[in-house]
Formats: sequence, C-alpha cells, structure tokens
Amino acid sequence: MEWYKKLIINYLNKNKSVKHFIKFVIVGLFSTLIDLSFYLFLERILEVYYLLAAALAFLIASTFSFIFNRFWTFRIDHGQKRIQYFKFIIVATGGLILTELILYILVEKFFYYDILAKFIAIIIVVNWNFILQKHWSFKKEKLERKLKESEASLDISVIIPTYNEEKVIKKTILEGLEYLEKNFNTWEIIVVDDKSEDNTLKVLKKIKGIKILRNLKNHGKGYTVAKGVARAQGSLILFMDADNSTAIRELDNFLKYTSDYDLIIGSRALKDSQIKIKQSIFKRILGKAGNLIIRIMIFSKIYDSQCGFKLFSYKVKPLFEKLTIEDWGFDFELIFLAKKYSLKIKELPITWSNNINSKVKGRDYFKTLGQVFKVRFNDLINKYK
Repeated sequence: MEWYKKLIINYLNKNKSVKHFIKFVIVGLFSTLIDLSFYLFLERILEVYYLLAAALAFLIASTFSFIFNRFWTFRIDHGQKRIQYFKFIIVATGGLILTELILYILVEKFFYYDILAKFIAIIIVVNWNFILQKHWSFKKEKLERKLKESEASLDISVIIPTYNEEKVIKKTILEGLEYLEKNFNTWEIIVVDDKSEDNTLKVLKKIKGIKILRNLKNHGKGYTVAKGVARAQGSLILFMDADNSTAIRELDNFLKYTSDYDLIIGSRALKDSQIKIKQSIFKRILGKAGNLIIRIMIFSKIYDSQCGFKLFSYKVKPLFEKLTIEDWGFDFELIFLAKKYSLKIKELPITWSNNINSKVKGRDYFKTLGQVFKVRFNDLINKYK
C-alpha cells in the first residue's frame, strides 16, 4: 500500500487544482457542521429568532471557511483581507441562492426526489463556489511582463543611489569593486546620482569600472533606484546605500537563498542582526513606530522594510515600473507589490552601522508613513494592474 500512497501524493503535488478542491471540500464539511451547531445553539438554547440565528450561524461558518481556505486550501498571504472576505461572502451567499433555485427547479418543475435534487445541487454549488473562490476571491496576481533569461547578460548588477555623498562614495565603490571582482565572473556597478549639490559627480568620474547615471533634477531615492534597475543587466540585482551602512560582503549570506527566493531583504530588526553604530533615540523610536504601522497596514511578517540593502532576481524588474513613490517609501511599496504578485520573500539579518550624516530627517518619517496609506489606496483603485 506504500506505493499507492506515494502515487496519490505525487498526483496531488502535480495537480494542485485537485489538491485545492479536496481541501476546499474538507473545509466545507467542517463549515457545514459549524453552521448547524451554531444555528441549533442560537435558536434552541438562546431562543434567537430563527432567521437571525440562521444568518449569524452562516456568518460564523463562512468566517471559519474563509480563514481556513485562505491560509490552508489556497495558501494566500497577500492581498487585502477585507476585500477577499467580502468577495468570499458574496460567493457563499450566491451559492445558497443557487442551491435553493436548483432545488426548486428540480423538485417543482421536473419532479425529482428532494434527496436526489439536494445531491445534484450540492455537486453543482460546491464546484461553483470552488471556481469562484479560487479565481476571484483568492485570485493570485501575475506579472504581465515575462522576462527572458537571455535579457540578463551579467551575473549581478549593483545599484548605488547617491545624493551629496562626496565624503563616503569612493570607499563604498572601491569595496564593491574588490568584492565583485573576487566573487563574480561578470558584473556591473551602476551609480545613479540624484542631482547632488556637492562634488559627488566629480568623485564618481574619477573612478574607473562603474556606470554613472544622473537625474536632471532631484527626485528621491525611489526614483533613483528604479532608474538604475531599469538599466541593470544582471540576473541578480542588488541595491545598497552609498554610505556603506551595510557592507557588500553581506552578500555572502544572501547568495545562499537566491535559488529559493525572488526578493531578499536586509533587516536590522531580527534577532541575529548586529547594529554597530546606533541611530539617535528619537530616530529609533520613530523607526520602530513606523515599522509597526507598516506591518499593521501592509504586511505583518516583515520586520524592517526600510533597510537599504536588498537583493532580487531579474524577474522582479517589472515591479519597479509599477512604483508610484519616488522617495523613501518605495521600499515598502516594492515589498507590497512582490507579495501581491506572489513572489517569494526572505528577510535576513545584517550588520549595520548608522551614518551620522544620514540624509533621512525626522520629517521624512512622517511623510513616509503617509505613503503607507497611498499604497493601500493605489491597490484599492487597481493602480498596480
């Protein structure tokens, strides 16, 4: 019998729709029991009016069904839960109405036995519910643009955005060049200057082996990184801060996960993260409060969305074309889009040092938090399609 079990498991793994359907039916059976149990409890014991009891029991059972179908049947961890729940209830309610309609037609018009009619109705409605829940309520977004591997002609591209970084940029780039030379066959460093007002551009022009792009006006970090990504030709793409707050050697750990994940995020908030030079207490408080709000509003399982060290595969490039935030908030917009389009994300600890000359000011924290709501609103009006 062991070979028979393996055969079934292999079949289910290859045919995910069948696997989903079986799980959907199991959840449906438990939901029906919950519906009946709560109805009897409310109507018989609490003596709630039967129509109200039926409505409450249906709502409770549907909520149970929504939770288990979302996280167990279809394994969805992205998208707006409230909208998905609203869609789920609409489909479930439609299923009830359809059941009654089928029963009426079969029994009253075609004179079927009520048990047989009920059985036929169940088969039709279960399939109706499954198809709509999978392809509408829990629809997985897919990137419209498909990138061919042939478009990525290099092993890795490193994007470094700059703005008034004349004191630190040379050291960062030289370390990057040395690391890439030792660890990759083909690579490129793209430095994108966001209309610096100091001597950053002069310093850059003296460094050999890099590509330099420049914005005609100051846009912000998000726009600047996206401009570099658009020109990148690496099968892997890294963007990092010009002040070297996270050194490029952190890639040693990141590269271990590139075969399993599409987007790998450096994090200062994990247990094994090391902070060598801390920010001021004021910035730390604002940062933690901001991360908490971002986790509540956008994604719950990412603890530090704003660290400027992120590695991703070439197929993530189209997401940068969908970004609407040009400054600091682009990080969580990028992660939100990655989740929306079902890309695999990994958060890893890093060693990080604060730059006392950081360009992030106190007012930027409040502006960035406002952009959290912009991301949610954009998604609500389907701006990311």
